[in-house]
Amino acid sequence: MPKPELYAIYIGERGTKPEGITLADEFFGGDKTFLDVRVKVIYDSGKGDIINQYATFTKVYNKQAGRYGRTRQAVLETIRICKDPNV
Repeated sequence: MPKPELYAIYIGERGTKPEGITLADEFFGGDKTFLDVRVKVIYDSGKGDIINQYATFTKVYNKQAGRYGRTRQAVLETIRICKDPNV
């Protein structure tokens, strides 16, 4: 059986963020739960790879959603903005 791996993509600035997090620590104040999961955190490398494209798209969408709300217009503007630089 393959070893399971879970990942989370972090969109913000890395700063001093860890390589991994546990759900118990992040969401339940470190309390022991019946099931806990350790997640590897992937940060935007800024190198134009698929992670960077996802991070860029998400940042643009968040800005457009702030402007237009979570609407079709926000999605269409995001696609329009991301289309030219090949995101």
